[in-house]
Amino acid sequence: MILMARSLLLCLILLIFWGNKALPQSSLNRGSSVTGITQRNGGGYSKNDPEVVLPSLYNVVTIDLKRREGFSSRPYLDGEQWTIGYGQHFKSISYLPQYPITEVKATEIMNKMLEIEFRNVCQQFPDFQMNEKWALTSLVFNVGMTAVRNDSVFWQGLKTKNLAVLKERWIHPTYAKSSNHTKSRELEWAVFTKDVHKVNRLYEEASRVVKYRYEKKIDFYEWRTKKNKEAGIN
Repeated sequence: MILMARSLLLCLILLIFWGNKALPQSSLNRGSSVTGITQRNGGGYSKNDPEVVLPSLYNVVTIDLKRREGFSSRPYLDGEQWTIGYGQHFKSISYLPQYPITEVKATEIMNKMLEIEFRNVCQQFPDFQMNEKWALTSLVFNVGMTAVRNDSVFWQGLKTKNLAVLKERWIHPTYAKSSNHTKSRELEWAVFTKDVHKVNRLYEEASRVVKYRYEKKIDFYEWRTKKNKEAGIN
């Protein structure tokens, strides 16, 4: 009986151990097991305050992206690129999805393009921590990897992880041309440096804006085209 009890106890311990092992995650995992941001002390993200629980890094990036870009059900010109949904650029109007599109479709397109940028960042900076990869993904999704690479000071700062240089370049007017973009750069820098309280505050602000627009069914298409006409862009 004693031997049987010991055997059962050993089996129970093994089941608990294997049950707690993390499953492999995809490169664009949107949950806490990869980001280490929704769990208390997860991945050391909330090391300064064990009671702080934040949304996943994916949610932080996408909510701010939706706040910054706004939703457009129809294409408009942004510079020389046709843009639709949540700021998704297409080289030619022939590549655009059938429109008008829904917010669900816009989110689907956004996720696909975000994954491309995320994989690119992971290839360029494999030693970056997950929060650093997501912060840079948000930045290059907005300004483009080419712009960052062509900024030799910024690029070298990234390669050496020189925080003084990075902070100066990240929030530089080159990448923060309006108050709208400045908010994104501040949030990205807070994610990069693990400023938990600032991430939480800016995320909550962005969430309220996105929720309001969604509930009011606000479509930025007319506003965008009006701005283009004022600027002489057809």
